Amino acid sequence: MMTYSTNKDFKVEATIPVSVYTTTATGGAVDLVDCASATFVVMTNTAIVGSPVVKLQESDTGTSGWTDIDASQIVGSLPEFPIEALTTVTNIGYIGYKRYVRATFASGTSGTWGILVVKGYLRSTA
Repeated sequence: MMTYSTNKDFKVEATIPVSVYTTTATGGAVDLVDCASATFVVMTNTAIVGSPVVKLQESDTGTSGWTDIDASQIVGSLPEFPIEALTTVTNIGYIGYKRYVRATFASGTSGTWGILVVKGYLRSTA
């Protein structure tokens, strides 16, 4: 029996909502001001055909100045494409210091997938 809930311990936001993608997508900015950790979650719901180029990016402003996150600030790795399994979930930790993060990918794919950001160690639960 569960006696504790974690609903106040983390918050989930979509940078690239789960959908069918056949072209390039730029995810929305996720503000990390209210947390002390972040994990990107790459989810697929169908086999992914092709080899999309996925990038995890960071910014100080959330509107400009986006740069690819350096490999030294990533814990784990992106899934290898193509993905033949119907459903996969891959977690990639972010240990950088910028306020905003997002994901992008270049075309060369088809399938149902998305990328979420799980924000942990919340500083505020409001």
